[in-house]
Amino acid sequence: MVDSSGPVVVSTRQRRPHLLIAGDDLKFIEPMIGYLERHFVIRFDHWTGPEGHDREHSLELLKWADIIHCEWMLGNAVWYSWNKSAHQKLIVRVHLFELSREYGFLPNRDAIDKVIVVSRPTFERAVSTFRLPREIVQILPNAIAMDGWKSDKPYDQSRSFRIAMVGAVPSRKGLRRALRILKVLKEHDERYCLELFGRQPHDVDWVWSNPEERDYFSDCTKKISEWGLEGSVRWRGWSAMDQHWGSLGFVLSLSDEESFHVAPVEGAVHGVLPVILPWPGAHWIHPDCVLVDDPAAAVDFIVDHQQQDSRQQVLDVACDFYNRYDARQVAQRYTRLVSNL
Repeated sequence: MVDSSGPVVVSTRQRRPHLLIAGDDLKFIEPMIGYLERHFVIRFDHWTGPEGHDREHSLELLKWADIIHCEWMLGNAVWYSWNKSAHQKLIVRVHLFELSREYGFLPNRDAIDKVIVVSRPTFERAVSTFRLPREIVQILPNAIAMDGWKSDKPYDQSRSFRIAMVGAVPSRKGLRRALRILKVLKEHDERYCLELFGRQPHDVDWVWSNPEERDYFSDCTKKISEWGLEGSVRWRGWSAMDQHWGSLGFVLSLSDEESFHVAPVEGAVHGVLPVILPWPGAHWIHPDCVLVDDPAAAVDFIVDHQQQDSRQQVLDVACDFYNRYDARQVAQRYTRLVSNL
């Protein structure tokens, strides 16, 4: 079906394999779908949460499938591993969230043909946490839609004072660090502001029910008031980032840990300069030119790259590095992986 040593080619004399994609959050695989549809007939089993699904509908889809892809190693991976037939192939993709949950211990291991992880640090943690055989685990990065974005508008210098965090919950995302960075930046120029995209902590049940998380975000609210940042921090909620990148100058990645962190890559593609602390494994995923040592260095980096010429030089290097995550290329690698099962 596929020549794994060259370009991906699927014979037109064979029917396309049936690929079933199951999970409650498919945003990380969505950029590949258009490319994968050239090689597979795809259907989706949309779960309502880590364990919520229509069992009868899942069984109907299971009868149809040749290959099952479980996005996230949660209840979907558990259910499909215990219900699939021997002739069907099962792929499970692991991100970061699952590594602190019990679901990875529950699947039928003999039924899983491949575990995909999105980065080298996730590979090592998944293997050690769930005691997975190393030979069934493979790194395949998140796919980023690189095509279809271009702006003919001249650069608006006011963008350089608007800083974004895409996902500030839970506490490991580092909101308090972002507030401290903003406080110091405003000592340089009052125009700096911080825009927070994603759900607020009280909107996430498992976060708000955790006393440590609730205390952390209560302290962040207190810091906003103490440092006089009330008019400079704005929660924007969830919305399509394509609508916002063009008004932003920098995007922060200040986490304690990440499996990959898509937002800095998407930001760079859209002309927004990433600022990334060296969380464990960041240097495997992101270029050195956008890594900073600590929050103080992040302030210096932002101040030093206010002008578009200096920003563009760094962006060009970063985007050249990030081309390896182009959705077309990642989809080709995925297709080869499936053909070798």
